[in-house]
Amino acid sequence: MNDPASSSRDKYEALVRAANKHQILLRDASSGNGIDRHILGLRMAYHRLQPLPSETPLTAAEKTAIEEFFNDPILAKSTTFQLSTSGLFPAYYLSHTGFGCVVAERGYGINYIIEPKRIKFGTEGKTFEVGKGTDVERFEMTLRRILAELKAICEESNDISAGDSSRL
Repeated sequence: MNDPASSSRDKYEALVRAANKHQILLRDASSGNGIDRHILGLRMAYHRLQPLPSETPLTAAEKTAIEEFFNDPILAKSTTFQLSTSGLFPAYYLSHTGFGCVVAERGYGINYIIEPKRIKFGTEGKTFEVGKGTDVERFEMTLRRILAELKAICEESNDISAGDSSRL
């Protein structure tokens, strides 16, 4: 998308491929098959479940190996989502949606509602120190700019003139 040598058509085709992949990953995650769901399930089982009476308790070496796994820096990074998004059912208002950031430091949260002729967003950002970390205004301006660019790419690639809603 950032390559100036790429045509609008190239960018549109990349967008379509990304959207198709996103749909597959969304279905997987929605049905409990996202990798983060499995890791969360393993973590919860380890911390909350006791062995059954017929099972041997974990050894100290097994507990150490499990703790090392859950404390691995790569795992921590891969399960710390700086951006968390959620699509909401069609509605007129974004208030009282109960959605937000999942990390307390430099995290962003977006909920969105897709309507026939517009997309509504609710955004938030968190940081421990005021003035350091998130910048929700800049984030929203960037989001608007990118969506406008994507709209132009889609219109150009599908031979739709700006403002022509007859082919939507």
